[in-house]
Amino acid sequence: MLVLVLAVPTDSKDLCTGFGSGPTSFTSMHQEFKRAVVRVGDVGTAYLIDSENGYLLTAGHVVEGLAAEDNADPHIIMGESPFSEFSFKVIKPPTGVYETDVALLQLVPPDAMRNVRALDIAFAVPVYETRLFAMGYPHYDDSKVILRAGEAKFAGSSPGGIVEVDHVTYPGDSGGALLDGDGDAIAVCDEQFANNLKGRYIPIVSIADIFSQIPVSKRMQKLQSDIVTGNINLDALKTTLTKTSQQQGPSNLELFVWTQSLRSSPEVLAKVAPLVKCPLLHAFNERNIAEAILPLRDRLDGDDANTVQMTIAQREYSIGNNKSAEQLAAASISNPSSSTAGEFVRRRATLLKAAIDDQKTLGGAQTVLQDTQPLYVQLDSGRTDDYYVQWVATIDPLKSETGHPSEPLNGWLTDTRQCKWTIGSQIVRTVFYIDEDGKALKQNSVAAVYSAGFSNEGSDFVFTNFRPENCGDAEAKYQSDLKNARSHIREIFPTVIAADRAKVAADIAKLPHVKRVEASPAGPTGLTMSVY
Repeated sequence: MLVLVLAVPTDSKDLCTGFGSGPTSFTSMHQEFKRAVVRVGDVGTAYLIDSENGYLLTAGHVVEGLAAEDNADPHIIMGESPFSEFSFKVIKPPTGVYETDVALLQLVPPDAMRNVRALDIAFAVPVYETRLFAMGYPHYDDSKVILRAGEAKFAGSSPGGIVEVDHVTYPGDSGGALLDGDGDAIAVCDEQFANNLKGRYIPIVSIADIFSQIPVSKRMQKLQSDIVTGNINLDALKTTLTKTSQQQGPSNLELFVWTQSLRSSPEVLAKVAPLVKCPLLHAFNERNIAEAILPLRDRLDGDDANTVQMTIAQREYSIGNNKSAEQLAAASISNPSSSTAGEFVRRRATLLKAAIDDQKTLGGAQTVLQDTQPLYVQLDSGRTDDYYVQWVATIDPLKSETGHPSEPLNGWLTDTRQCKWTIGSQIVRTVFYIDEDGKALKQNSVAAVYSAGFSNEGSDFVFTNFRPENCGDAEAKYQSDLKNARSHIREIFPTVIAADRAKVAADIAKLPHVKRVEASPAGPTGLTMSVY
């Protein structure tokens, strides 16, 4: 997990910290937001994120399911009996930038749920100790469809930006909300797997483009006007930006939509510029919407800009968006800095990029899950080195076909083709460190592989057509084995990694000249990658 806490000027410290609302109880989350989580027809779940303009999030396939029913009047159902029903329309996503299975809905009329407290969003990515809470309307056989909510446990992230959680998940949960410990929605339910024992969720951070369809709120228009005219002082601005349990100020969604709109307003940007480093950057970070600062990063100094990029790079890696993470890390590496803070960020960026590059050497193996842990290693000489551990869970399928088809003209009267395959599944631990020249190298002596492979083949004889099973006939069985291999490695990954975190530190401690190994501390910028 990456936490951004930039240094704060002494004379403005009180104005540049203390913006987050802090954790809340699951009971409070259920009571506060049960009216905001609604049923979409009899197909799935949606949740309100903007009560002023009537916007909700759901899964794209929930909308498709309604369309398949030829529902002429799509509606959402709020609460239990007596039910309140509202019509909605689907907002078309931005062209060419949005292909994820998430849909944005808008109520008709937009203010139909204006008195309902909406769920706020956050760009947080869960890790193993994150408190999570899932809310949805699952269909349990013939049981009554009611709102069900409960604690969930992070189970890993897979490439492509999917978060997996241990939580009973059924049809109907699709489109439901995954909340973090602060009560913010951080993901949208996509599907169940592992016999309904786990759920896959699409993180809010990976669908941020969809919010470009939402207009700037009246509250943020007023705040912008006050900033431009100088009609607000720093004390009042801090109060406005501080998140409270009753959400009296602007929501994270409102703040994010507003900063994105500034891209087309250079005059407003000039007025906002003095506020970027303090309080805006710190407010966005503490409220888990660091991405909101991106339209303003040209107003930051080099070290602060690099730190923001690395925060987002690690977040992208955490949800499996390695390409984006690599680009952001490379940008931080390419921006030289002579300061201690800048050098710290550059080292972290170098290690992250090395870990991502190493995955490219896997060949045909498919990455299923990935995780990292930074470590701080002190040598006998007094020098300290940055180490970076990466675990990658992969499956490596190899399929071949023996025999030949029936070709009577060649004397082959019988089709003897038989499909065979092996599916290797393993978890690979790789350790990287920064040498004295600032280059990332592998510490191969503490690498490790945890294997869980198996093999299978098509049937020796298929009685329906009196011949062995070729690869075409065996495709369904092969795909089933691939699915089983992925499920198996997903099941064991959290347990293996949890046990290996202590083991890898002990292994590194045995290396020559190593005096101490511990979780990586915060650097000069406050940028930390904590052991989780």
